[in-house]
Amino acid sequence: MIAAARRGVPTLITVREPEPTILSALMREPRVAPKQWLKTYAAFYERILPVRFDVVVAKFEEVTSDFGAVTRRLNERFATRFREFDHTTQNVEAVFALIEERAEGPPWQPLFNQWRPPDHIARRSRGMALPSRSYGSSAPRRSARPRRARSCNGIKTQL
Repeated sequence: MIAAARRGVPTLITVREPEPTILSALMREPRVAPKQWLKTYAAFYERILPVRFDVVVAKFEEVTSDFGAVTRRLNERFATRFREFDHTTQNVEAVFALIEERAEGPPWQPLFNQWRPPDHIARRSRGMALPSRSYGSSAPRRSARPRRARSCNGIKTQL
């Protein structure tokens, strides 16, 4: 947003009070502590403060209740011709359906943070039988052996 604003790209920044913002964030990412969300919230607003006159700022309530008016302000400010959102029941339902779909993540979402050894991937891609052993969802751990130093092109590196 900051880079776009500094380059004159039409930019909309939605602002929202801290409490509903943080509660919403906690629902989406419950593993992140409320204190961290509060720090993130404050950091976001501190960062956008310098570009506040180079963008269109809209309150969350306005964006969610009359996005057509927000689009109109964006068009007026930047001499653009974005189509205004028609706030009908059907359009709002379509938006919420899209939000739900995106919240589920991509089809490969369940595979994130899972480690598979290279031979597993190679066998699977060739259609070969895979061992019945489950690798779980944890990442490989480094050896507990003491670290050794070695020389690589004259530079000492830690293994």
